[in-house]
Amino acid sequence: MCASSIVQEIKVLSQAHHPNLVQYYGARRSATGVELLMEYVSGGSLEQLLEACGPIREAVAQRYICDLLDGLIYLHNVMHVCHRDIKPGNVLLTSDGRCKLTDFGVSKMLSSHNDEDEEELNENTFMHTVVGTP
Repeated sequence: MCASSIVQEIKVLSQAHHPNLVQYYGARRSATGVELLMEYVSGGSLEQLLEACGPIREAVAQRYICDLLDGLIYLHNVMHVCHRDIKPGNVLLTSDGRCKLTDFGVSKMLSSHNDEDEEELNENTFMHTVVGTP
């Protein structure tokens, strides 16, 4: 992970407080770089579940989608952040069957004012962001 991705991840997660986003506790330097201290989510990723078990039941998929949408609504409407890398590997599963979005390294913070690394908000802003793992 490059330095700008780590900075972006810390910037977003340190301000995010939602049950469907992984919780950030802090960061520290180590001999090998920077370590992010985050909530342990015991169920692995949605990608691992799909690889191990194949397709999931519709009711389970609906619950996961609702969890993700709750987290995304918070990101977009409260924090003005576009995640830009939503994929099964970035969805972590809890022991009680809920999911949490993680990996904010390529996310984009959007604002109603222009800062150096923020973009002005308008009704189409989220639709004009580049998506996917670089």
